[in-house]
Amino acid sequence: MSRRSSRSSGAAQSAASAPRPHWLRRWPVAPTLLTLAVLAASVVAVPPIRQPLTYGIPVNALLVRPAGYLVFAPFSALLDTLTLLTIPQHVAIVVTLLVALAAHHAWRHRARGARSTVHSAIIVPSAALAALLLLYAAAALLPRPMARLEVSSAASADLMVLDFHLHTSKSHDGRPGFTPERARAWAHDAGYDAAYITDHRTFEGAEQAAANNPPLAGQGTVLLPGIEVVWNGEHVNILGAGRTYRGLTTESLRDVDAQSLTLASMIRGREPVLVQTFPGKIGGAPAANGTGTAGVRAIEAVDGAPRGLAQVRAESRAIAVAAARTNLATVTGSDNHGWGNAPAGWTLLVVPGWRAMTPDSLDNAIQSVIRENGHLASLPVTRVVAGATSAWRVALAAPLVAWRMLTTLSTDERAAWLIWTWLPWAVLFLLRSRNARNAA
Repeated sequence: MSRRSSRSSGAAQSAASAPRPHWLRRWPVAPTLLTLAVLAASVVAVPPIRQPLTYGIPVNALLVRPAGYLVFAPFSALLDTLTLLTIPQHVAIVVTLLVALAAHHAWRHRARGARSTVHSAIIVPSAALAALLLLYAAAALLPRPMARLEVSSAASADLMVLDFHLHTSKSHDGRPGFTPERARAWAHDAGYDAAYITDHRTFEGAEQAAANNPPLAGQGTVLLPGIEVVWNGEHVNILGAGRTYRGLTTESLRDVDAQSLTLASMIRGREPVLVQTFPGKIGGAPAANGTGTAGVRAIEAVDGAPRGLAQVRAESRAIAVAAARTNLATVTGSDNHGWGNAPAGWTLLVVPGWRAMTPDSLDNAIQSVIRENGHLASLPVTRVVAGATSAWRVALAAPLVAWRMLTTLSTDERAAWLIWTWLPWAVLFLLRSRNARNAA
């Protein structure tokens, strides 16, 4: 090799290994990219709530974020989103994180010639995975302000917001310490005017809740009695069970007593109201065939449990068709067992004069509205989250979910996101500048 070519080769290597220009090394790439993503999402923004079966926009309801929620908007939105994902989406996000870390490690090792170290190969991926798990723990356990549904001032005064599927610590799978009063506080913060306590195999939680209900429904969040049992292999909630209706279940409180249900349903206008929950087989629980017959009279359009969310999102069309064909009211159930602070859905129901009713009268009135109006009785509302309705959507859950989250932000949330994006960088920049001046 000639001396000239040797010098040329050395110059090329020096140029390749030369540090980036000062301005580029100090340019805040991550904050800039996040800012661009937040601003781009605002161009194609979508409402944060919708009707789960028709995808329409509810005109009488608003998703309200309290001040505490907005102050920590990036964390609030992120924790809400994690709470509302399905199990396949959770798995996909973890796998995506691990693949991204492995790709980054391989790129550093091959493209830059960096040596593989314990720090880059083990400690960094482990720390990232631990941070993600900590985020999941925060979503499930951390007390925090909740986004709530509120009925707009233009709506009827008789319109109320309901949850048809709420548990307490009295259920065998309820969170320890999630007492009926904590469940009431959770329901109030979520925007529910009333919620049915539907524990498994017990009325204890519903009875304790009833003892502390306000005298009139308009004076606070009312908790109504119910129970979750099995009928024909499917899980159903019996509204008013244990108080309005007794003896509709087997002695163990696990299953529906079919004979007792048939007899009770013969009383026209007082037929027990059963709600099919998910996961389950659509149509697996027999639907009532008019007055004087036994069967489910409502079906969940939203179920807040991860497995329930996966099915209702994937089979929303089938649920809508079944509800219309068999004249079932479509309702929502948070299916909350004390974990998380992001309700997946709300049910809007017109109950004339409900604010002046006693809790028992309200329970009877709600059931009457469902019996009399069937498919037209209610309007379900749900939070907008990227669905996992196909294999490729599951595989791309991480970017799809993140993008959908950004498109549902309010103007106030976007402002908070930008503040949280640039504030840490500005603080770090000032600290580095001060240290540089001190060193000089």
